[in-house]
Amino acid sequence: MTEKVHSPLLTLPVEIVYRILDNLDEFTILCSVRDVCHRFNLITDTSNRYQLFTTLDLSNYQLQDHHIQCLVKTLPNTTTLTTINIGSNTNQDGLIVKLINALKNNKTLTTLDINCNSIKDQEAQDLAILLDNNKVLTTLKLGQNEIDDLAVKYIADALSKNTTLATLDLSHNQIQDQGVQCLSDALIKNNTLTTLDLSYNNIQDDGIEQLADALKINHALTMLDLTGIQFGEIGAKQLGNMLLYNKTLTLLNLGSNNIDSQGILYLANGLKDNKTLINLDLNKNQIEDEGAKYLADALIINTTLEILNLSENGMEYQGAQYLANALEKNSSLRIFDLARNGITDIGAEHFGRALSSNKTLTSLDLSNNEINDQGGQYLASGLINNKTLDSLNLHTNSIGDQSAHKLSVVLITNKTLTTIDFNNNKITDNGIEHLADSLTKNTTLTILDLGMNQIRDQGAEYLANALQTNRTLTILNLQYNEITEIGAGYLAVVLSDYSTIVTIYLRWNNFGEEKREKLMKLANENERLKLTDVCCWN
Repeated sequence: MTEKVHSPLLTLPVEIVYRILDNLDEFTILCSVRDVCHRFNLITDTSNRYQLFTTLDLSNYQLQDHHIQCLVKTLPNTTTLTTINIGSNTNQDGLIVKLINALKNNKTLTTLDINCNSIKDQEAQDLAILLDNNKVLTTLKLGQNEIDDLAVKYIADALSKNTTLATLDLSHNQIQDQGVQCLSDALIKNNTLTTLDLSYNNIQDDGIEQLADALKINHALTMLDLTGIQFGEIGAKQLGNMLLYNKTLTLLNLGSNNIDSQGILYLANGLKDNKTLINLDLNKNQIEDEGAKYLADALIINTTLEILNLSENGMEYQGAQYLANALEKNSSLRIFDLARNGITDIGAEHFGRALSSNKTLTSLDLSNNEINDQGGQYLASGLINNKTLDSLNLHTNSIGDQSAHKLSVVLITNKTLTTIDFNNNKITDNGIEHLADSLTKNTTLTILDLGMNQIRDQGAEYLANALQTNRTLTILNLQYNEITEIGAGYLAVVLSDYSTIVTIYLRWNNFGEEKREKLMKLANENERLKLTDVCCWN
């Protein structure tokens, strides 16, 4: 630190310095204000801006040598930082080694994000030393770093002795079975790690077996992500066996693997006796109808699983029937994702029946399932007596006016549904007339997605009239319909005078260029009418 500072700076009033700090970003304060002189350190120490300075985000910053020198100089003396993110800096000029050395004696940092920095063996060794010395770090993110088995061995050796780290992200690296063996050995000894992300590595069935054996003994890990590992039946068998013994795991992500119906049988057998798993993600596997049957049998017995993702698994109506039958008896599942399968109207009929008796399900995703208007009516019939579902996703099906009419009857009395997604279906103004009428009486729906249907100006008018009395809907998506400036005008008027709705999305409708200026004026006068913004509520 230098005290040879120009005298006006030394006598600058404290309040002026505070104002200056309020207008500087965190990195500038750290590297350009701190350590200028003793007086400035005293002032920054007492400023709200500095005291609230807990996060330093330098991701994609393209740090240069002078930045790194500054960090190395200031970080050892920083007492407020709890989170540092230097992701996507490609480990320029030995950044990682220098940063780790600067943090060895830090007493406040709890989260360190070094994603996307090409960590090699030397950096991994230094990270291991950091984990040995540091007593406060709880989260370490090392994703997309080309970490191989040797590098992960250094980290695993430190992990076996570390007593503070709770979350370790090693996703998208080059870890193979040998590296997993090292991590498995560490998990047997470690008692603090609760979250481990190994997704998108090169782990084969042997590595999964080592990991599964460790988890039979480990009593700390609660969340394990093995997405995109590409293991198959043998690995699934080992994990299913692990579920019989493990007493702590609550989340298991096995999406985008090669698990077929036989592999699902092993997992399902483990689920029957497991008492702790809450969230199981099996999306993008090869479960098909036979695997659905095995899972359905497990769901009838299991009493703890609350979230199940089976999207994109090649299931058809027979698999849907197995699962729907299980839902009539299951008492724990709350969120069920079956998107991008092929359950058709027949499967929808079974789910409609299940909805009429199920007492726990709150969210059901049947998007992209080849459900036609008849299937939509089956689902609506099931909702008449349902008292728990609050979110229904039917995006990308072929549901039309009859389903909309049937559902409108439900909405008049339903007290639980808050979100309905009808995006990319075949609802016309006729169906919208019934839905709009129900909105005048419904008191719970907050999000209604009608994008990519066949709604014209008449439908927009029906909705505008409904919004005069509806007091609960907050988001209405009407993108990709056939509404002209006339229909947009109906909605703009109601936004100005009556509605409590937060946002109506109208981009990509039939607005002629000659009317665009007038519509933009309407949108400027009604900030809740979005003509250019894209709806992204989900």
